[in-house]
Amino acid sequence: MEIIFREKELAIEPHGLTHLDQLIDAAAKQASDQGILSIIFLNADNGNSLSMVVGSDETVLSFTDGHKGPPYYVSKGEQVSTKLS
Repeated sequence: MEIIFREKELAIEPHGLTHLDQLIDAAAKQASDQGILSIIFLNADNGNSLSMVVGSDETVLSFTDGHKGPPYYVSKGEQVSTKLS
């Protein structure tokens, strides 16, 4: 798996879940401190991708299967979940 914080930056390969948590927390804090939203891309070796918007009180997640076709999934906050096709 790799994590990308900005589209034009090199990917980072996390070394375990603790390191992944630290990377996500750091990106969320940086975005919040700057008063902006930021998108983190988590890309799996099989092509699956999870995008995470950070920098606010709510986090938005988007999942795309490795084949890049529908269905697409998105979740915002704690209780809303939507399947897009």
